[in-house]
Amino acid sequence: MAAIVVTPDRLIVQDLTRKFEPKGEAVSMTPATIADVRAGGGGGGWYNASSMIMDELAVELKLRTTDGQKLKLLMMRSEGGLIGKLGGGETQRLGVQAIGEWFASHADATSTA
Repeated sequence: MAAIVVTPDRLIVQDLTRKFEPKGEAVSMTPATIADVRAGGGGGGWYNASSMIMDELAVELKLRTTDGQKLKLLMMRSEGGLIGKLGGGETQRLGVQAIGEWFASHADATSTA
């Protein structure tokens, strides 16, 4: 589990324990420190019914920093129904949207594939 903070100039990712306490050091990234970005469905492809459902409900974001650190984030983007509410609902969906807008506004400074 992780907390993600989106600011105009930075993305900050903090690993959390099951008690929502910080675990380790936060990773602070600027557009200049992000070497590679990849995004896709949260199910990893259309292999079976479970992966197809996760592709619709979640997005997977893979980041690699210029110092070689790799992050893999699975974020729920659905707000409706029981599954959407269990996955964070509107708050989670707005967070995914904020990250997308951050990358769109810094597209010239980050490498996207």
